[in-house]
Amino acid sequence: MRKMTSVSGRGHRNDRLSGQYAIPLLLSILGHFFLSAAPVSADALEQISFRDRIFDLTVRNKELFVVGFPGIMLHSADQGETFSAIDVGMDDALFDIDIAPDGIGAVVGRAGLLMTTTDGGKTWKKQTTGAKEHLFSVSVISGGKIWAAGHFGTIIHSSDGGKTWTPQEYDATLPEAPEGDVKAESKRYEITAEDENEGAVEEARLNSVAFADAQNGWITGEFGLVLHTEDGGETWKRQRSNVSLLMFTIRAITKDKLVAVGSEGTYIETEDGGNHWNEIETGVTENLYSVSLLGNKCIVAGQWGLVLVRDDAKGSFTRVPTGLYSWLGSTAMIDSRVGFVAGGRGYLLKTSDGGMTWEKLSGR
Repeated sequence: MRKMTSVSGRGHRNDRLSGQYAIPLLLSILGHFFLSAAPVSADALEQISFRDRIFDLTVRNKELFVVGFPGIMLHSADQGETFSAIDVGMDDALFDIDIAPDGIGAVVGRAGLLMTTTDGGKTWKKQTTGAKEHLFSVSVISGGKIWAAGHFGTIIHSSDGGKTWTPQEYDATLPEAPEGDVKAESKRYEITAEDENEGAVEEARLNSVAFADAQNGWITGEFGLVLHTEDGGETWKRQRSNVSLLMFTIRAITKDKLVAVGSEGTYIETEDGGNHWNEIETGVTENLYSVSLLGNKCIVAGQWGLVLVRDDAKGSFTRVPTGLYSWLGSTAMIDSRVGFVAGGRGYLLKTSDGGMTWEKLSGR
């Protein structure tokens, strides 16, 4: 078990970023202690320009929330027909947002930035967490349990809705391959971390955290790293993902079914809580930045305006033209027909037919 290192800022010899996801780390930070969030425009999308970036989308009770840079937070209560802007009092980058059904939520950003809400996103308060590293992902469970993950192996947890925070540590030891698993035994997918850069796995860049319930959670990031907890983060243990590439997003559908996507067209899934991960052929080599699943419907977004759609859990992916050449880093689904993707140059796209066609709501 590694010891939790200081969460203060520092250099690192393996601080290698991938593609457009280097952008968030170059943005400057501004902040205020208490942030009041009130709608400032009924035509909020008109304020989005090509200089803006949308980093994340999340759905709560059919409501859509959008966050990005600079200080972008948008809300739609009518499935994307209209949007209102929420003023968070800063121009910093907001990387990820999650709001639980009970209205407790959190948003994370650069240099340890973390804000919480207790009223379903109407008002937000900046929290002091002790983290100084960039926080790339956050997961919230009803009852006030929050986990955030980010740079240099940073994991922090709150059990009281964000009032107090504690760091969590993980065991980077690679588990033995299952007996008879020739593929796992023969594939040296740990070589990048263990051989090329000693110690990197212990301080890996953690890109995405997802919890199926208050106890079962997963984190993914550099080197194909997948971490799993069965006790709410008291202990995090490594799973064999059978890939070595940078992973960007993990989704927990249930405590048994999960999917994750990453660089070079990588898509992995499990039906047994991560004891066995299977790599699925996507037919593309572009980086895949985000994935959303609802029933059998799956939407993936990635590099160079890439959108993939799958209607059958065992079927193949269809590449859907978007006419865009900027990165698309986030996906969200209201139902099996209505969904959204978003990314660079302020692009926000909506589908009303399950992903087969897309309407551009903002960006140019």
